[in-house]
Amino acid sequence: MPTMLRLRHKVLDFLVLRNIRVELGLARAHTIVSGAAPISARLLSWFNALGVTVQEAYGQTETGIVTATIPGRSPIGSIGRAMRNVEAKLADDGEILIRSSSNFSGYLNQPEKTAETVVDGWVYTGDVGTMDANGDLTILDRKKDIIVTAGGKNITPSQLENELKFSPYISDAVIIGDKRKYLSVLIMIDHENVEKYAQETRSKARWNRRTAVSRRSSR
Repeated sequence: MPTMLRLRHKVLDFLVLRNIRVELGLARAHTIVSGAAPISARLLSWFNALGVTVQEAYGQTETGIVTATIPGRSPIGSIGRAMRNVEAKLADDGEILIRSSSNFSGYLNQPEKTAETVVDGWVYTGDVGTMDANGDLTILDRKKDIIVTAGGKNITPSQLENELKFSPYISDAVIIGDKRKYLSVLIMIDHENVEKYAQETRSKARWNRRTAVSRRSSR
C-alpha cells in the first residue's frame, strides 16, 4: 500500500472506523469466524473495510469442519479450500461432496437415509456450489432450495435475497419463481428506516401507518 494511502487509512480509522467498531461491540475484534449460512460478498467486503476480518468455516454434523478461508488468499465470498486429509469435489449437478476420516458412519437406525447420503465414502452435503481452479469452494444454495423456472433455468434464490436484504430499507426478501416464466419477490420493508427516510426527504407521499407493511414477517 502506498505511504500516502496508508496514512489516509490510519486517519480514517481513527476518526470513523474505530467508532463504528465500538458501536458494533467489535472494538477489540480482529477476526470473526462464521460457520452459519453463506455471507454475501458485499457484507464481507464491508467488514474488511471496517478493519475486521471474517473467516468462514464450512462443515456439517455429518462431516465436521472441512474447509476454512485464509485471510488474504481465499476469494471473498468463498468458503476456502478443503483442509488437510479432506477431499472435496462437485457432483454433476453441482452438489458438494466430502470425503474424510471425520465423516460420520451413518444415521442411527436409518439405513436407507444413510445409503442416500453416503456413497462410496462421499457425503452428499445437499449444498450446491462451485469450485475454482485453486480448489476454493463457493456455496450457492441448498440443493432443495434451487428454483427451476418454466424455461429450465436454475436460479439460486439466496444470492438474490441477500443482495436485496443488504439494503437498509429491506428487512427480509423471498424470491418466488419455481416452474414459473419469471421471478417474483416478496419484500418486507424496514418500517423505521423507510419512515425516517420519508421524513428526512420531506416526501410528499403520505405515510399511512395503517396501510404500512407489518413489522412481523412469516416466511
